[in-house]
Amino acid sequence: MKTYVYYLISIVVIIATFILYLMYEDAVQRRSLKEYVAKINTKRQIKNIGLAVKYYNETYPSGLISPETNTKPVALNWRVRLLPFLGEHILYQQIISQQKSNADTRIADSMRPAPNVYVSPAEEIAGKIDNKSGMTSIFLLRLSKQEFIDAYQDSFPDMEFIYKAYKDLSQEELSEEALFVVLAPEITDDWMQLQTNFDDPEFRNRILNMKNIYLADLEGNVWSK
Repeated sequence: MKTYVYYLISIVVIIATFILYLMYEDAVQRRSLKEYVAKINTKRQIKNIGLAVKYYNETYPSGLISPETNTKPVALNWRVRLLPFLGEHILYQQIISQQKSNADTRIADSMRPAPNVYVSPAEEIAGKIDNKSGMTSIFLLRLSKQEFIDAYQDSFPDMEFIYKAYKDLSQEELSEEALFVVLAPEITDDWMQLQTNFDDPEFRNRILNMKNIYLADLEGNVWSK
């Protein structure tokens, strides 16, 4: 009788262990799939921001990283000025009205959470960035395409894609300064604050040496590593 009970308990333990293993495998697969989808959506988001920068610069020739006449007398950072080109017209108008009505140009707390266009799906899964307090890890970086190629020629998994994207450009075109949209999870900033380090060598080197990063140019090309 004791032997029968022992074998019965053993079988129950084995079955329970197997069920737990299947549940664990399913959870891991679901997590992996969720992360994979988040990476795809993050690439799409960074690409859209890059194209929005391009359309902004075509609309306002002085460029996105310079104060624009369409927002005077209010000086706004590039993330705010880009909002209408990302479909956030209502939020943009709210910010304009709020700043024009306040001499100290402070933004109401209701506008503090970072808008979805500056919250990447990959970051949401990681949960390391407090987007509710207005933080984002999306920046603009100014460097030439040749500098971009040189920085990643030995480490970027999409290096062949980079060469393919720029193979028809002349050396002069490769040497011209350009803007890149960067998602750098290791760096955060209040999305309402001015970004002033577009050309800072230390910031540039830190970005280019990161292992986990997304970049997009203004022609619709996106890379990640």
